Formats: sequence, C-alpha cells, structure tokens
Amino acid sequence: MKNLLSKPRIIAVALFVLALIALVAWVMLQKSNTLAYVNGAKITKVQVNEWVDEAVAQGATDNPELRLATLNRLISRQAVLQEVDKVGLLKDKSNAFKVQIAPQNAQIELWFAAYLKDHPITDADLKTLYDQQVAASKDPKNAYQYQVSQIVVPTQEAAKQIIEQLSKKESSFESVAKDKSTDKESSQRGGLIGWLMVSQAAPPIGEAIQGLSKGQMTQKPVMTRFGWHIIKVDDIKPVTIASFEQSKGNLAQAAVGQRRQEAIDNLLKNSKVEKTN
Repeated sequence: MKNLLSKPRIIAVALFVLALIALVAWVMLQKSNTLAYVNGAKITKVQVNEWVDEAVAQGATDNPELRLATLNRLISRQAVLQEVDKVGLLKDKSNAFKVQIAPQNAQIELWFAAYLKDHPITDADLKTLYDQQVAASKDPKNAYQYQVSQIVVPTQEAAKQIIEQLSKKESSFESVAKDKSTDKESSQRGGLIGWLMVSQAAPPIGEAIQGLSKGQMTQKPVMTRFGWHIIKVDDIKPVTIASFEQSKGNLAQAAVGQRRQEAIDNLLKNSKVEKTN
C-alpha cells in the first residue's frame, strides 16, 4: 500500500506537532508559574521567590505560611499600584519627584546602614552622650525640654508657602511634614524630632524654640545648612534627668542621628565640592 503522505508532508506534520507540544508546554509553564491575577496582571512564583529570599535573609523561615503572606502582600501592592496609575497620582509633580528620588533614598539608607555596621554605637558612646546631657542640663537656658517637630524644605519661598498654608489650617502640620519635608527621618513621624534642650539644637533652631509656647510654630522660616525649617513646639516640660539605663532608648535614637551626620561630614571632607554661585 502506498504511503498516504509524502516525505515532505510527513516532515511538515512532525514539525507542526513538535511546535504544538512546545506551545502547550509553554502555556502550562506560564500557568504553573502564575499564582494570581489582579485585574489581569500576573503575580508569579518568581516574584514570590524574590520576596521570600529577602525575608529569609532577614531571618524569616521559608514555609507555606510565609509564602501565602507574601503572595497576599504582592496582590495588595499590585492593586494599589494599579489604582495609583488609574487616578493619575504621578501626574502631580511633587508625587513624580518622590518616585524619582526614591531609588536614591534607598541607596543612601543602604550606605548609612553599611557605615553604621562598620562604626557601631556602643554603650560607651551612649554613656558619653548621657554625661554631656547631664552637664548641659545644669545650664540655666536648659531648664526646660521642648518636644519639637519640624518641616524642612529646600527654599525660603517653599517654607513661606507652607507657613501660610498651616496658618490657614488648610492642612495639619503632621500631614505636611510627611508629604513635603526633606528630612526623611523626622518626616516619617509627622515631623517629630523628639525632646530637646535648647543647647542640643542648632543655634538658629534653639533660638526659635525659646520664643515659642506650647502648640506654636515659627511664623518665619529658620535657615540652617540643611534647608529652611518650620519649627513647632508640641510640648514643654522642666528638665529631669533620668538614669542612664532609663535613658538608653532616647540616647540610642540621638546617637544614630549624630552618627549619620558624622558619616556625611566625613564623606564631604574627602569630596571635592565646587559651588558655582
């Protein structure tokens, strides 16, 4: 009996079958790699694995519960990102700028974390800082502590606009600090710096603090090398010095701020900086 198919046709059919098998395999692979869809957008195993690997590197245990929590987190993130795009949040210049500098901020935090690892804060550092605070508390101008919040912006004009906005009570100090302040450490807390004695603040800020009552903010921007500040005094209390052990938490927070500034100062000493105006 003669072959029903010629040799070229047999080859063509074979190639078609192989291509079909490859396509089915690819589809199945894609399907198995896709763990969820959010309005058509895929959440894949690869994404979950990346997040789980990072969590494990931070000390977590890779288990089904962690993977399910990670998947749910990625689903939520994808839904939020889609909403950001839908409502056009990035059309706002301020929002777009924040997204633009976010990778830089992350790199700066990584750099500081590496510096802090190489220059750790010790109990001896905290004790030195404590002794300095005890000595400073004996100065008459340090009879009171001030709980201070701030908003820092790059220009005087921007600071004036914020003061006007806050004076009209169009926004809260905390929300503006989170949205506008360039000092990321305090902005995350709604601008809160913490409790300070006058001598612990930069001179222009210390002078401004002394002229404010509880709940008041500066009506003129205060300039330091970090930018233009709007300062608010949230509370005032007489200075009382707790024991060293009781003070360790606050001392550690202050020490981290000092170490950060030390890192920047050391870096700038070894950098060639040329200002053109």
